[in-house]
Amino acid sequence: MLNKKIKALASRNQSSSDVDLSAIEPRLEEISNKIDENAEAIAKLQSDVDNIKENYAKAEEVAEMKYVIDSINPLEFVSVTEVKDLIKGKKITVKKKK
Repeated sequence: MLNKKIKALASRNQSSSDVDLSAIEPRLEEISNKIDENAEAIAKLQSDVDNIKENYAKAEEVAEMKYVIDSINPLEFVSVTEVKDLIKGKKITVKKKK
């Protein structure tokens, strides 16, 4: 009994598969085109991510550079005005922080 039902379903599916196949082909082509578009978009995004990884600093690196600059604070050493005064030979008074 079960084999008869399976054979009936298989024969019905086989006859309807020819009809369904012609209806499915345009949809399959549309899906294939969408997959190709998505693959191109993913490749472009991957390229952009790789470019960002190569050309931009990470947050930790920027934080480290900020720490180093804040530690050294090059502006405390001498100002542009003081350098110009030194070149001109003027006496410079040192300002001390409190």
